[in-house]
Amino acid sequence: MAYQAVCSSERLDPDDLAQMRQAAVQAAQAAGRVLMGCFRRSSPAETVEPHDVKLEADRLSEDAVVSTLARSFPEDAVLAEERGFQPGRSDRVWVIDPLDGSVNFCHGIPHFAVSVACYRRVRDRSKDSEGGGPLSSLGVPVVGVVYAPFFDELFVGVKGRGATCNDLPIAVGQEKSVSEAVIGFSLGSREETMSRMCAVSASLVRDVRKMRIFGSTALDMAHVACGRMSALVQGRVRSWDVAAGRVILEESGGVFHARSAGPEGWEIIASAPGIYPYLKERFPRLTD
Repeated sequence: MAYQAVCSSERLDPDDLAQMRQAAVQAAQAAGRVLMGCFRRSSPAETVEPHDVKLEADRLSEDAVVSTLARSFPEDAVLAEERGFQPGRSDRVWVIDPLDGSVNFCHGIPHFAVSVACYRRVRDRSKDSEGGGPLSSLGVPVVGVVYAPFFDELFVGVKGRGATCNDLPIAVGQEKSVSEAVIGFSLGSREETMSRMCAVSASLVRDVRKMRIFGSTALDMAHVACGRMSALVQGRVRSWDVAAGRVILEESGGVFHARSAGPEGWEIIASAPGIYPYLKERFPRLTD
């Protein structure tokens, strides 16, 4: 089942879009300042798993995002990696990954980002009591911001307004052949996902120019959006991993497809349009 918007016919007011964009940018930059204050310094690990880690920096960054957004949108719902789903009284939901690339951050690798997105959804109050879990559908993607603070690169997508990096327009690559493609992927952190993605990479590696594992889904999607990579193929990502990158990618002319991988995950393809048909044919399970 593909990732679907539930209210795509809704008209968006230009002033509302501008306000949402401004709030998302301010929130991402505030979190970026927090992260750079912690980067390559001691940031205690609060949760350690075999293939992942959660740091104090994750929580501090999320606090900065949420508090910044609350100044402009105090009645909105929030879906964030650290605190889960918090219902609101408006039709907006802010989807937040405060530190995408925690393992990179922990090891002093600068490929990490803050991801902040705003979606508009049909109100269904019965959904607000689902135990704080991710929503099965976020609604219409409206604004997406991915900020890479180490590089001071700010990627922004606004529905119907295009996408930018540091206020300059961006567009996906023009590759027509997969032999020209640089494709990102991830092995994930669960045994089933790792086995599946090993098979995916084995089937791609001889056809493409190069494959890369960078370790930050949101930032990888932004790199597809600006043509640095041709596509990203990943198994079992969470809504906050892709919510902002999806807006930026689609507004830059890219193709985004996500297939449900259980109640809390998605298998995704984020691609330049020229090579998406190849990926769809090669991986029909991801695109059915």
